[in-house]
Amino acid sequence: MLLKWARIDATATWLAARPVWVQGAIAFLMFEVLGYWYHRLSHTVPFLWRFHSVHHSSSRLTGCRRRGCTHSRVLRLPAIAPPSVVLGVSPRAIRRLRGVHPAVAILLHANIRWRLRRLDGIWGTPEDHHWHHSNHRRPAPNFSGQLRSSDMGVGTYYQPKDRRPELYGIDEPMPSWP
Repeated sequence: MLLKWARIDATATWLAARPVWVQGAIAFLMFEVLGYWYHRLSHTVPFLWRFHSVHHSSSRLTGCRRRGCTHSRVLRLPAIAPPSVVLGVSPRAIRRLRGVHPAVAILLHANIRWRLRRLDGIWGTPEDHHWHHSNHRRPAPNFSGQLRSSDMGVGTYYQPKDRRPELYGIDEPMPSWP
């Protein structure tokens, strides 16, 4: 294992004694918190924004833009997975989470106007992700993946009760690619 040298033995031993579902829950929470910060950095670090802006460039909310999805797979996962390995989350628990993110991402990026008010501020919904992709508010709000606790905790959650975004896309021209 590539990161075995960095593993925190006491944590890894404690986690190894837990059922896979507990390891999975811990990995899920770690992915949520780390994913929040990676996503937020993708909007503020010019190198990361160069890739991520492709995903935001559409004038309507849409599932995947080719380079935007590649950015997610190539840059995001290596930024988030190693801490799980360092803490000793089992590969089996991480594999069980693999299907959660893509399924939720498809729902969040669906061009639908569902308003699931009971989930506002708790779980990511298409409605609050519309605000993330809107061009009404800069900097963009709602960086969390599934749980909105990171956004709520640092003040980046935004979900008006009485209106919906009408404008999507980015202000700057698309990055040029070789």
